[in-house]
Amino acid sequence: MKKTLFLLFVALITYSCVQDSHLKPIVPNYLLHDNSSKVWVINHVFFDGKDEVPMSFKYKTMLVFHKSGTIKIYKINDISANTAKVGKFDFSVDPKKIRIDYNNEKVIFEIESISEEKVKLKSIRSKNKHQYSMELISFPEI
Repeated sequence: MKKTLFLLFVALITYSCVQDSHLKPIVPNYLLHDNSSKVWVINHVFFDGKDEVPMSFKYKTMLVFHKSGTIKIYKINDISANTAKVGKFDFSVDPKKIRIDYNNEKVIFEIESISEEKVKLKSIRSKNKHQYSMELISFPEI
């Protein structure tokens, strides 16, 4: 009898905790800027199945996404405030898309996957008529 009452008590407590809780969905744009700013490196860009990104890390391109919606694009071997291409980005949750506007160029990507370490994007629309895919990796510790 005591065991039955105890199980009933635990079930009621558990039910009441679950019933009143409201889970917040994970919004993937948080992963882009970590609630402040986050640095990503373009690891791969595939045009017609061919990777167009330099193999050497120092010649790759770096993207800095800021919570404010600002994006800064740098070449890793030439990082200074004067060399950044500065633009804006926005994110839509359903469907998962990101739009980047800089230097009178607008690029829209479908987000194929996103995590804290890697983002895979597929171009939907850009000045360049060719569709391409891109992989970003979180800037590694040096």
